[in-house]
Amino acid sequence: MKFLSTPTAPRRGINTAELWTPCARATQASHRRRPSPFLACINRHNHNPSTGRAASQSPSPLSTTSSPTTARHSSPPRRLNAITAAEHASRLAAQRLNRPVSPHLSIYRPQITWYSGALMRNSAILLTAPIYLFGAAYLVSPMLGWHLDTASLVAWFGGLSPATRVAVKAVFGFPFCFHIVHGLRHLIWDTGMMLTNRQVAVSGWVGLGISVLGTVGLILW
Repeated sequence: MKFLSTPTAPRRGINTAELWTPCARATQASHRRRPSPFLACINRHNHNPSTGRAASQSPSPLSTTSSPTTARHSSPPRRLNAITAAEHASRLAAQRLNRPVSPHLSIYRPQITWYSGALMRNSAILLTAPIYLFGAAYLVSPMLGWHLDTASLVAWFGGLSPATRVAVKAVFGFPFCFHIVHGLRHLIWDTGMMLTNRQVAVSGWVGLGISVLGTVGLILW
């Protein structure tokens, strides 16, 4: 009876890699000699034994240059035309006309808070612009021969018609009263008082009413 013995360890001085190298080389050589089935199929298709023509004369369906998908998606290159800055601006303006416009103030319910805020700033512009213009004109009036002294201005205003005088007082009287009243309202807010929604709305209407009464008082004065 024969017994299978366990493999003994290699003797000292022998490299185990050398024992396995001939077997690995033989396996690699057999793989290199064995043709791939896929390559054999390609070679049979590229060279037709019956006609003896190569694949260069008969295009292969695996070729990317003659693929119908590539031919279908290929398109001639587009040519860019140079335009001037004026033409670019006109085309951009035409495209902006087709863009949808987002809703603005028309979607909001009118409130006294933003009405009073807008009037507060516009009244400041209406009051300060004439002051700067008159100040500049007063500085150059001696050189230009203009009479802008107090007596001349009083005489000019007295020569206006009653309706014109009322209109001038109303145009400048309402911004003056409104800016003073709502300026005091902002000072009250700085102290931390009257900051609830109801108090802000009520103070806006009250300030508007006081401004109207003050304008009437200036007109009748």
